[in-house]
Amino acid sequence: MPVSVKAFFGLCVLLVAWPAYYDIMFIFFPPAHYLADLAKLPSGWAQKTHSVDVLGRLIQMAIWGSILLGIGSLAAFGRRNWARWVLVSALVFSQVFWLGLSLYLHVHYQLRTSFWPDYIHENWSTRGAFIDAAVEFFLIVLVFSPDARPWFRRDTAVT
Repeated sequence: MPVSVKAFFGLCVLLVAWPAYYDIMFIFFPPAHYLADLAKLPSGWAQKTHSVDVLGRLIQMAIWGSILLGIGSLAAFGRRNWARWVLVSALVFSQVFWLGLSLYLHVHYQLRTSFWPDYIHENWSTRGAFIDAAVEFFLIVLVFSPDARPWFRRDTAVT
């Protein structure tokens, strides 16, 4: 297995493990501002809101993790060319989808502010957003690197 394919799968694991760590930390140690917001709600609503938040994070983590690791392992270990294309398409689509949704909402509600500064502030104002985008970019570069191309050809024997 080429080094770039090993690094590709390592980045797939990182893209699952890093958000999963933050979700688990949120579930067991919620931030103070979240607890303050829950304290403002009636007691029955606070418990239901927290349960929905936890369940939503767990479902999102399970779905995204299984997609990323499943397709990533098919590409890396199963040498499936379609799997690398599907994974890259899913990563690009997820970025384009949120950009398009933000642009649609901005135009639909005829907001008077400029779109790009608002979008950048809401989606790129944290260090984690930059790291996530960089990891996704390197994941795409690694899986399509010249070192990885022979790995996905079935007709050649690669050791």
